[in-house]
Amino acid sequence: MASTDDFDAPEETVKWLVDPGLVVSLATWDAIAAEVFPQEMVGELSAAEWADYGHEVWESEKPDGCPAVTMEVVDAGLDRAPVSGADSCAQADWVSEEGDLLQAPYSELPPGTPLIRATPEGLNRLDVLHEVTHLTCDLRAPEAPGHRWAFAQNFARLLETWVSPEAAVAWKMHFERRVLAAPRHTCESLLAARAEGERLLRERDESGRKRDQSAQ
Repeated sequence: MASTDDFDAPEETVKWLVDPGLVVSLATWDAIAAEVFPQEMVGELSAAEWADYGHEVWESEKPDGCPAVTMEVVDAGLDRAPVSGADSCAQADWVSEEGDLLQAPYSELPPGTPLIRATPEGLNRLDVLHEVTHLTCDLRAPEAPGHRWAFAQNFARLLETWVSPEAAVAWKMHFERRVLAAPRHTCESLLAARAEGERLLRERDESGRKRDQSAQ
């Protein structure tokens, strides 16, 4: 099996994409539609389950001496220049000395505290891995923020650890395919991929409910 570190797509292609976040999102929705991830990774969690999983992953992945992560559910969308034109469902950040409006509720936390915030739509394990990847990339590759090459490599590594080696390799294949077609990607293609992935998730949830009802 190929290593998740052995990406076939040229690094420079990812490094200089106009919007690499679009490629990462497309690859992830492609993988969801292909049922790469088990239901436990994409299914909705309670706020407590989501926070517990975030703390578990961060404690395992953070460098020594790094503070614990603060997990917070918020009502409003989290705007971080999303490629789809919609608000983000989850966001990773660090408490800064200057702070901003979004960080105002966390002003009592020391600068350098990691934050993961999500709306109710973002309470799932896969989004936690995505946001933890941002935090670890900020520490390991500060020169390459966002969804750059380091993000793709580290996200695949977390998928290998927390989902399965097969899921990591499958996501990598979807990512490479989308990178090679990067100049043709548009926001419309992301919305279409997301709609298809969400439709399949709803069908999977409905099938699961029917099986549960039949077993009762």
